[in-house]
Formats: sequence, structure tokens, C-alpha cells
Amino acid sequence: MARALLAEAGEAAERLEAGADPEALHDLRVALRRLRTVLRAFRPWLGGVRRRDARRVAKLARATGAARDAEVQLGWLAAQRERLSRGRLPGLAWMVARLEARRPAAGGGYGREIARERRLARKLRRRLASRRTRRAGGETLGVALAAALRAERGALDERLGAIRGAADVEAVHQARIAAKRLRYLLEPLRGTPGLDATEAVDRLKRAQDLLGELHDAHVLGRELALALEDASVEQARRLAAAALGEAQGGPRAALRHGPRAGLLALVRLARARRDARFEELEAERARDAGALGAGVEVLAGALERRGRGASRSGAPRARPRAWRERRRTGGS
Repeated sequence: MARALLAEAGEAAERLEAGADPEALHDLRVALRRLRTVLRAFRPWLGGVRRRDARRVAKLARATGAARDAEVQLGWLAAQRERLSRGRLPGLAWMVARLEARRPAAGGGYGREIARERRLARKLRRRLASRRTRRAGGETLGVALAAALRAERGALDERLGAIRGAADVEAVHQARIAAKRLRYLLEPLRGTPGLDATEAVDRLKRAQDLLGELHDAHVLGRELALALEDASVEQARRLAAAALGEAQGGPRAALRHGPRAGLLALVRLARARRDARFEELEAERARDAGALGAGVEVLAGALERRGRGASRSGAPRARPRAWRERRRTGGS
């Protein structure tokens, strides 16, 4: 599993370096997050892998976060153009330019991150091939995965319960991370006879999408607030220059073409988006009403029984279909 995810990350890094694929950055980040989940969940059985390896994978994923956030925010801003009046468009253009300046140039702009990915991949491949893997307590993969699923399900329940409102930034962020970790562990079971996790994965994907949009709205809200502060300072300087006769057109001209009005309109649109996504999340939680937790527990119990039965009988253990076929799962 870890080697397959390393290969996916390496392939995405090559596409990112070439600069021709707009999805390469996203695919690299997804592969890294999945790899970290596997390293965390199965570290007791990966004797050659160290705790800090998972932290390095996470650090590399975070290093590309600002660029990915800028891409997402630019996409949302582009969709707002038709919703803004002509007088608000200067604020939109100002914000777009601000975010564009933050986005690296295609390919070469990610040279440092690509080099770090390759160094880390070399180290992990050596450690995963070191034959220092071990079966802690004689447990099978089914037993180990069942324990990991229960732990991640408990973490998700706790973090979802901590969300108190649409503006609860940190709780939403932590719940989103927990949903991803649980989903990444369940995805390889899709299509496995007697252990099909398709329904649970679909439920998690819906919740994760809503949590992700809430998180994006929070990030954009912070960006707009900072932009509004900077625009206000810039406008105050123009007003002062006009009042002192150092700029043409006077104070009215200094106010007429500034970005503040457009930025304020974007703040209102971003808040409406955030509140709508939170209402959808609450409706999804009401519809779920414990079904996800019950489904994960059924899968964990089946994994445990199958794993313990195979361990006692010495019979070959069936591997989840997705791991056997080494197919890409897609999604974020």
C-alpha cells in the first residue's frame, strides 16, 4: 500500500514538474495525504518506517497548501463576476491580482517541493524494502485495520460533535481531516466481497465535500479580511494625498475607483456561501443519524472475524480487491 502511494506521488510530481497538467498539484497532495494515513495507521507493522517519516510527508503536503488554496479561491472568484455590479468589479480584479501573485509559475515554481518529494520517496522506499516489517502481537491485517477504523471513527464523531456553528474554523478543519483519514482507510475495501465499504465511503465523501467547502470559505474569509485591511490603508493614503493637493482629482476621485466596495461585496457572498454549506452539513448529519458509525462498526467486526479466523487456520487471507488490482481510486 505504501509503495503504491509513493509511486502515485512520484508520478504526480513528474506531471507537476512538466507543468502541462492542471490537476498535478491536487493529485500530489492527495497521494501524500493517503500515504501519511497508511504510515500512521500501520506504523507498528512497518518497522523500517519512523514516526518522523509521517510528519515529513505531512510537512511536504502543507508546503503546497498555499498554492492550492490560491487555485481554489481564484476559481470561486471567477464564478462571482456575473453576481457583481460594474462598480464592484475593481475589487474583484484587485483580489484576483493579489492571489495570482501568490501562485507559482507552472512547473518550475514547485522545484523545491518536487526535490523534497524525491528525497523523501528514496528514503521511504529503502525503509519499506528493509524487511524490518513485523506483525505486532501476531495480528493480521484485518485485525489491525479494524482497530484503525474504530479509532478514526471515534475521532471523527468527536470532532464533528465539536462544531458549534458556521464560523467554528478550527473544529471544521479538524473534522475535515478526520473524515479524510477514515475515508482513506475504507477506500481499499470497496468492492471486496463481504467487506464492501462503498456506502460508507460515499457518505464520507459527501460529508468531506461539505466540510471542505466550509474550510475553503473560512480560508477565503480570512484572505478577504486581510485584503480589505490593505485596501483601506491604500485608500486612506490616496485620500490624504488628495487632501494635501498631492494627487489629481481630489478626495472624491480617490474614493471612486478603489477596491473596497467590491471587496465588501465579496465578503458578503463568501459569508452566504459559508452559511449555506453549514446548513447542508447539518442536514447531512441529521440524515446520517449514526448510520456511518454503525456501518464502520459492521465492517470492523467483519474484518476482525475474518482476520482472526485466517490467523487460526493458517489459510491464505483474501486481500481487498483495490489493493490486489492496484487501481487508482480518485477523489480528494
